[in-house]
Amino acid sequence: MKNQFQGQPRRLDDRDYKRLLESVTDYIYTVKVEGGQVVATYHGPASIGITGYAPQEYEANPQLWYAMVYEDDRPAVLEQAAQALAGIAAPSLEHRIVHKKGYIRWVRNKPVLRYDEQGVFVGYDGLITDITERKQAEEALRQSEARHRALLTAIPDLIFRITVEGQLLDYHRGHHWHHALPADTYLGKNVQEILPPDIASLILEWVKKVIKSGVPQEFEYRLNQSQNVQNYETRLVVSGPGEVLGIVRNITNQKRLEEQAVQSARLAALGRLSATLTHEINHPLQLIQSYLELMLSYSLEPDEEKEILRVMGREVERLNETAQRVLDFARPQPAVRRRIFVTDLLQEVLALTGKQLQQSKITVTTDFGEVPMVLAAPDQLIQVFLNLVINAIEALPSEGQLHLSAYSKDDQVMISFVNNSPIIPPEVLPHIFEPFFTTKAQGSGLGLWVSYNLIQQHGGSLIAKNLGDERGVDFTITLPVATPLKLKDEEFVL
Repeated sequence: MKNQFQGQPRRLDDRDYKRLLESVTDYIYTVKVEGGQVVATYHGPASIGITGYAPQEYEANPQLWYAMVYEDDRPAVLEQAAQALAGIAAPSLEHRIVHKKGYIRWVRNKPVLRYDEQGVFVGYDGLITDITERKQAEEALRQSEARHRALLTAIPDLIFRITVEGQLLDYHRGHHWHHALPADTYLGKNVQEILPPDIASLILEWVKKVIKSGVPQEFEYRLNQSQNVQNYETRLVVSGPGEVLGIVRNITNQKRLEEQAVQSARLAALGRLSATLTHEINHPLQLIQSYLELMLSYSLEPDEEKEILRVMGREVERLNETAQRVLDFARPQPAVRRRIFVTDLLQEVLALTGKQLQQSKITVTTDFGEVPMVLAAPDQLIQVFLNLVINAIEALPSEGQLHLSAYSKDDQVMISFVNNSPIIPPEVLPHIFEPFFTTKAQGSGLGLWVSYNLIQQHGGSLIAKNLGDERGVDFTITLPVATPLKLKDEEFVL
């Protein structure tokens, strides 16, 4: 059966009318003026949607239009009304009102003067627009900007925004950068106009890497300033199409402390080797002394004397090599990286610790395959390897076992130090690479921390793990394989 109401328009009831009024964000009011005095006012029905008051309530209370204005905004509203009443075109005014339900709303009040046919001013009409949402959005934006400004002010680092071509879009000096020039000195310029050519080229190279990969990048560089060298760390992240946000931190003091820690750890490791080195030196000295006494006390055949002198010369050479090793290890060396085989350095470390391993009755086995070269500072890697071997000696019981291996995997060189010492307690393992963390009564807690940082500076990693069945500990170093040599003008170029 066909619905009897189908095709017939439904009449709006009171609830529909109320919903419509409340959805309207504008309403019109009219003010009638005679002889410079208000004689009548009328508020449109849409007023209930914005103010909560119906037209009848405004008629019953002629002061309601003023009473609903937020107290702090009343002077400005009165001034606008006075201008309109005097026949002066008044500009729009944004102010607050108190809704009938008690909450605050923002409105824009725009009066328009009205004249009769003879050009006599007879009143004005006004348009009230609800702008609460816009004002709330503006306030939220102001608060957000204030928070961001406070955050920027609190950050000690220098922050900049740069295009892929190198143009500086934004620039903020942290409170540790008082020596840096203000932003208006740099904005709009290219980094090639601001920084030395090598540093500018380095930054642009990393900017292109970040934009191409989309992955945040971090790099370090040194800059000569006022007759001293400063170290900086810059972190880059994509901040928009073709642009990057950078955070620059001065790490000069940090680098100085790291160098001091490296040297302290180097000397600490050297101290632990002192007993073994004493034995290493005393043995050839005693042998030389014995041969000298033999030659002074007895008449020897020329061939015998020649053989004794040859043995004494070999022991002197051995002493020189030992002394040179100690000096090379103890003396700070510039971190000059070159292409090397890690297996050569491992052999050198085993030679240096051979007596100590022998005295501790530790069996050493090696598995050194053919591994590619790495680009590294040899003395720093020796320090790391030496520290891991000495740690193993101190952790191993008498007649323990230490296995060293080196192999390549996925463009990486892996160096493993495995020993059958008791496992590292699980609650201790996550902290062993932290500075000053140690379980030894006389330990400094710097050895593994320095080793970890040195390997990271080489673009590698150092991890420790306990082996299954509580049968030992494995320290594994990963280093990137050195890039192949390129030929240029028939010569090798590193």
